[in-house]
Amino acid sequence: MTTPLLEYFAGLFDGEGCVATSIYQLGGMIRYRAYPKITMTDPRPIYVLQEMFGGTVQTVPPRSSRHKPQYGWSPTGTVGVAFLAAILPYTIVKKREIELALELRSLIGPRGQAHGKPYCVPSENQERRKQL
Repeated sequence: MTTPLLEYFAGLFDGEGCVATSIYQLGGMIRYRAYPKITMTDPRPIYVLQEMFGGTVQTVPPRSSRHKPQYGWSPTGTVGVAFLAAILPYTIVKKREIELALELRSLIGPRGQAHGKPYCVPSENQERRKQL
């Protein structure tokens, strides 16, 4: 991927995107998630993001005849992490949010594991997740 394209996506994210977060319970465990989200009325950049990074595109129909449909891209897991890591050097407005999301992700192991141990999260990591 070229630097100008990453710079474009970083600017797009700074202006139209956010780092979405959620806390939910699954299998008796509390889970923390942070992922990028971009929503806009022009679908072209959204589909380019999907083509380059993966993930899915959501379409929200217009609320009235005066509104346009909205197109959203909100990849989770490794796709979201790869995108955030790729644009981080080029962001200005949302740099800190991306850094925090990447830090949160670093405390989460693959497929629900923390540091190679299924469902065993050290207490200091649990506290840091809450802080983030």
